[in-house]
Amino acid sequence: MTTIMARRLPFLAFAAALTLTLAAGASAGAPDVRRPGEPMILPMELGATERAHVLDRARTLTGALGIPGEAAEPHRAFEALDRVVVDEVAVRDGDGRATAVIRTDASRGDLRSLVRLDWSHDADRALLDELTVPGHARRFAMLAGITTPDAPPGVAWDDSMRAWRVSWSRTIDGFPVAGDGLTVWVYRGGQLAALKRIETPAASAPLVRVGPEVAVEAARGWAVRAGIPSQALTVTGAPELAWVRPNDFVTRGGADDTDAGLRLVFRVELEIRPGGVALQRVILFVDAGTGALVGGAESA
Repeated sequence: MTTIMARRLPFLAFAAALTLTLAAGASAGAPDVRRPGEPMILPMELGATERAHVLDRARTLTGALGIPGEAAEPHRAFEALDRVVVDEVAVRDGDGRATAVIRTDASRGDLRSLVRLDWSHDADRALLDELTVPGHARRFAMLAGITTPDAPPGVAWDDSMRAWRVSWSRTIDGFPVAGDGLTVWVYRGGQLAALKRIETPAASAPLVRVGPEVAVEAARGWAVRAGIPSQALTVTGAPELAWVRPNDFVTRGGADDTDAGLRLVFRVELEIRPGGVALQRVILFVDAGTGALVGGAESA
């Protein structure tokens, strides 16, 4: 008999993190710009036709993945950080208990995340290991309508989920996409635990790229403007191309994303060592087409 066990608190916490917290009220359309102080999640209206489509998608997924229960009333919300509208549906069994939570992209209908809540003791049967679990993860992704990359995934045991974590990083034109990719969690017993996919929209790659030396000079120019002595600054390694979301790190000193789309950049890593002691490591994003600084982040 399938049961939800109280000891699965880490897993339920993961589910809660994926679930939208919807406040009272609704927004007829996604705002163009998030203003300071506004909530990160804004509830939105869901018309009858859209509601039917959301429920159809949820039923298709539960049928393909063998998740018991019926899709409940869907909710729609605008997530300001990712600048995306998301539909969320809880799947409930005949006793009203949630068996899964499904979240999809409202504009495209693509699956963003799915988490199972109907854990059973069979999930802890040691049937899978690091070598056999990727095949199961690929099969679950296929059943969910997702094509996995040909490259071997990263595999690790996730203590918080008590499941194997199988991850594929996303690339565009052969260059990595920071933070994007597909992750599938599979229990040792072979059951699907959760699935998460992030595929941020990307701008077109520049037809002509600047050279890495331009990126280094842009980074050094930032350091000069920031009052960092040249003798305290070291560029570590060669700049590497990657897709990232621009942010306001170099303009206002923060790291909040201000652009939802990806851009191809050179990542320039800097080490700032006042007095010869390593104090701070910074990664700057230099647009591969224009050579302009478009963001950055502190590095561990």
